[in-house]
Amino acid sequence: MYHAFNLGHQAVAGDDMPAQPWPYLPRSSREVTVAAVARIRHGGVTTARQHHEHWYRTMTGRGYTWGERKDHERKTHPAMLPWKQLPERYREKARMFVLITRGLLGSDWKDVT
Repeated sequence: MYHAFNLGHQAVAGDDMPAQPWPYLPRSSREVTVAAVARIRHGGVTTARQHHEHWYRTMTGRGYTWGERKDHERKTHPAMLPWKQLPERYREKARMFVLITRGLLGSDWKDVT
């Protein structure tokens, strides 16, 4: 369900490299999302910052670095930055991921900042 939100968010934000619909995502991309949901479900991640930091470590481990554009062949992504340097649009995306995931899991709606 979050992935559907993300596609809409990318369209509204004018993302120049939007994600593919879930069935067409590479397996590795689906695995990253499923693992992120599991961390929230089990309480390992409770804030947007924690979510981003896990994502950042995962992507770094896969060889990704910062780049102005998402490029899965070159392994670059504009959100490959520490939280303090992360542009607000990516912080908001992380907040929404945590909020939507919590809501779908029936969790509370505490602050996720």
